[in-house]
Amino acid sequence: MIIEKVFEADEMTLIRPRAAWTRNEILNTQGIFYLKNITEHLAIDSVQIKKRALALRKKGKSSYQVMGVKKVWNHWMVRMKIFAPYYRRYLKPKFNEVGADWNCKTLLSKKDTFLLSAVCKLVPYQDHQFRYKAKKGEADLGIWKDKQLGLFLVDMKQFSKWMEDKGQ
Repeated sequence: MIIEKVFEADEMTLIRPRAAWTRNEILNTQGIFYLKNITEHLAIDSVQIKKRALALRKKGKSSYQVMGVKKVWNHWMVRMKIFAPYYRRYLKPKFNEVGADWNCKTLLSKKDTFLLSAVCKLVPYQDHQFRYKAKKGEADLGIWKDKQLGLFLVDMKQFSKWMEDKGQ
């Protein structure tokens, strides 16, 4: 008797990420995720992922085999074993993660780019205040909206200078 393998072991587990999981924890977890549950953690735009998957299908390629994404009924599913290398190669965001053990002083000493919502968890301001200032064009903040990601980013080198001068 020949037994066919229909699913791989990692395809048998549907995982829902916890709010505290980091980008690397999600990418290193083997299993199936709903696309909608990982977009915020991985800072990806679900619309762009769906467009890439549909473009692959139009070319006659399997989006599930190439990038680990497919639509099942009304849900977009992600097989992390295949998606993680694709993400690291093509989709890695333009910003770094804020360390879980960092405080405001540690964050302000960094010279990298970070996500505004993560920065605002450590500074005495709310992100809507900075989004408003960035939309008004206050360039000295070091905050801007990345058109491709649709997210607000912070250049800490410039932002820390602003915090020293005007912020406190």
